[in-house]
Amino acid sequence: MKREQDMWPWVDKEGETFAHLVEVAKRMQDAKWADEGVRRNDWQTRQTGGQEDTFYRDPEGFEAGLQTLVDAGRRVFADKWGHRGCDLLAMGIEGKDEWRLERDWDIKESPGSEGGNWGKDWMPGSEDLKKS
Repeated sequence: MKREQDMWPWVDKEGETFAHLVEVAKRMQDAKWADEGVRRNDWQTRQTGGQEDTFYRDPEGFEAGLQTLVDAGRRVFADKWGHRGCDLLAMGIEGKDEWRLERDWDIKESPGSEGGNWGKDWMPGSEDLKKS
C-alpha cells in the first residue's frame, strides 16, 4: 500500500498507465485470495463516507445481509446434495443425485450452513488456475 501511495503524485501529474493498473489489479486479486479467500469481502466493511449518496449502503448491515444469504445458500445446497461442503466430486456425488441423498450429518446438531467442508475447492486442479 505504501508503494501505491507513493505513486499518487506521479499519477496525478502524468496519468495512469496500463502497466500500473494491471499491477494494482494483481495486488488486489492477491489480497482477495489471501488466507484462501476467507476475507475476500472485507473491503465492504472498510468503506466509509457516502451516507448522503443515493445508493449508499451501511457496510456493517450489508455484510450482515450478505452473510445471511451465504448461510441460506449453504443450507439449500446441503439439503439438495445431502452433504455440507464443496467437495461433492471427491465424495462421488453426481448431478443425478440432487435432492435424492440422505443427509450425512445430524440436522439436530447443526444446520447445513455449519460444519462440513465449505472451503475446499470443488474442482480438482483449480488451485493451478489461481497461480496463473
